[in-house]
Order: sequence, then C-alpha cells, then structure tokens
Amino acid sequence: MKPNIDSKVVLAVVLCLLVFVGEYYTYYSDIHEYDASATWGDGTVEYSVYSSGSDAYSAVLIDDLINVDRLTILVDEGYDRLYDEASRMTGVSYVDQEHYAIQITEALELRSFHDVTTCGSTDLSRYIADTMGDPSGHGLLVMTYSLPVSVYDGTSDCPLLEWVSAGGSLYWIGSEICSLYTEDGVLMKVNNSQELLFGIDCMNRSDEYLADRIIENGFTDALCLKNSGLNFALDVTDIADSLAIGYSKDGYSTISFVGYGTGQICVIGGETCVNQTDDIGQVIASGLSYGSTLVEVQKGVVTRGEYTAVMDVPSDTASLYVFTGGFYTNFGEAFHV
Repeated sequence: MKPNIDSKVVLAVVLCLLVFVGEYYTYYSDIHEYDASATWGDGTVEYSVYSSGSDAYSAVLIDDLINVDRLTILVDEGYDRLYDEASRMTGVSYVDQEHYAIQITEALELRSFHDVTTCGSTDLSRYIADTMGDPSGHGLLVMTYSLPVSVYDGTSDCPLLEWVSAGGSLYWIGSEICSLYTEDGVLMKVNNSQELLFGIDCMNRSDEYLADRIIENGFTDALCLKNSGLNFALDVTDIADSLAIGYSKDGYSTISFVGYGTGQICVIGGETCVNQTDDIGQVIASGLSYGSTLVEVQKGVVTRGEYTAVMDVPSDTASLYVFTGGFYTNFGEAFHV
C-alpha cells in the first residue's frame, strides 16, 4: 500500500528547498557581477558603475591624497609569548593576527586592492630596508603591541620612523602605537611615544571606549564608515597636518591621520571586529590621507545594468572611489588621475 502523503507537507518541503537554494546562491555563489570604470578628461571625470542585480552605489571624489597601492601586514610570530606581559603593561586586548590579516586582505580584495602581503617580525627590517629608497605608495599595517628593536627603539632616527618620514604610510590598530619594542626577547617601554610621533600626548587611555557622535566633515557618510570603537584612539584636534574621520567622543576619533615628514600615520581605534575591518578596507582602498579633502559625493541605485555620470575635477591630485552596497559594501575600486 502506498503511503498517504499530505500534499501540504509536500508543498512545505518544496518551499523549504527553494528557500535553501535561494540562500545558497545569495551567500555562496558569485551570481552577482559588479564593475566600475573611470575616464579622466580636461577638468572632469566620467565614471560608470555596473551591477547585475540592484545595488546602492557611491562615487566619492577626493583631493590631495597619498596613494597607497601596496600593503604589508605585520604578523608578529612572538605575539603569544609576550602577550600577557604586554597586556599588564598597556592593557592591550588579544588579537588573532593570522585570522585578522586574512579578513583585512579579503576586505581589500573586495575593493579591488590586490597587492597585499604579510611579513613576520624577523623579516620586517628587511622590508623596511628594501623599500627605504622610495617608500611612497607602500603601506605597513601593524596590529601587534610591540616592534623589534631592529626597526624601532623609541627614537626619531630609528628605521621605521625614517621610513615613514620618507613617504611610507603606517597603519596601526589594536594597541597603543609605538609604546613597546622588543630587545633580546624582553619588552621595553617607551614612555614618551605620543610626543615622539605627534608632539603631544593625545591617545585615549580612559574607559570611554565607544563614540557618541559623528564627525561632521562628510567622510563618514561618504564612505559609510561604521566602527565606533575608541580603544587607543587619538585626539588630533591640536595637531597640524591631521584629519579625523568616523565617530568621536571627547575629541578622540575612531580614525585619525597625521602627517609625518612626507609620509603619514593612521591610527584606527577600537577592538578587532567586522565593522573595523570594513572601515580599514574603505580607508586604504579609497586612498585617504591626512591632507584629503572631500570634493563631491554622488549616490544612487544601479539596477541590472550600467549607470554613467560626470564630475568636475578640481586638480591633478584627485582620486575617485566608487563602491556598491553602502554599509554592506560588496564591491569597490579607486581610480587616480
């Protein structure tokens, strides 16, 4: 005898399968395609953005940039061995460096920034030496709590600060910037690290770890920034050649840029999380620097096709960053004059 199967049960099973298939293709299949292009003319830029689905897009025109097109992420192989001591000395929270380096790399790949490599502490001095002749265009991202004495010893003429001064870009997350270095396996404290880098003590050491207001200079909305963490963040209000973006409280900003020689230092506050990762992707891929000014932002929705528009360009140092998805960016690309 054939079993008596209720048609409603069959229908429910079919619907569940359809939902599962739909979710699979949404999250695990590259069925959506994105693209962008830009053509620079005489005082204008014409850009196009394409989506095979329906996506919000943003076109952000920025002037006065340090264009970073290569990033090295430091993964400190001695991190775990000295972490407990570093935490007692500075209050740093633990970071899974290898995992977070992968997350940052993927966030940048999504935004068409492909030249990303990792480097261990033992190879860092070689990287600094090899690029010292012309570090412009090079970025170094640090998420550990200390640097080897071979590149940093708390003095202004150490290799790392000479490298930044010559045009390199240093990005720092997750700890008090340049407060510790390691010599012969021992952590050494630099008591005046803030004055050394910025001329004043400007780092957040309070228990106020979350911002409560947006920084009203346009960049936060333009780039859909979302991280609100202020752990180890800077207050650059009284620092020349600086830019604060994102969110703030008591003067501290979630993202701060400071010019150093012909290079720059960028400190991104907060603990490691998805929001911070996305902001790092936006900041580096867009090419922001301490001297950036926001020229124009155009936003809209592109649906199953291509949208084209034109912007006026004020100078030959401009850059255009186009991205789709808004706060949930799924594609981005920067274009330089």
